[in-house]
Amino acid sequence: MCNWDCFDNLCCSPREKSIFLAAWTLAHAIHLIAGCWPVIDIDDTFYIVCVTFIVVMVLCHVAGTILLFIGIYKERAMILTIGVILSSIYPYCHFFTIYLPVVQILFTIVVLRYCKELD
Repeated sequence: MCNWDCFDNLCCSPREKSIFLAAWTLAHAIHLIAGCWPVIDIDDTFYIVCVTFIVVMVLCHVAGTILLFIGIYKERAMILTIGVILSSIYPYCHFFTIYLPVVQILFTIVVLRYCKELD
């Protein structure tokens, strides 16, 4: 059975996998912004609540992306951890797209193991 140590060095380093997670999160943040932009001009109260919730999730995702990149390039474990937490809100709320939470879970583990190396 393979432990996480072999997964850490498979294909590329944990730092490069962290950069992939940050780029993955950035791509989904751009996708969310493009998808949310057309629905902002709705007058119904229910839709305003839904759109507000979506906008808050998008802002958390964007903030998480920024913190991921800052944490990786400045090698700050706390900033990187906060970035992982903020960037995980959207994927875990949308569990019906199964690839998104699965990728997020795997790379969250890798990034947190990378954070352990930074400390």
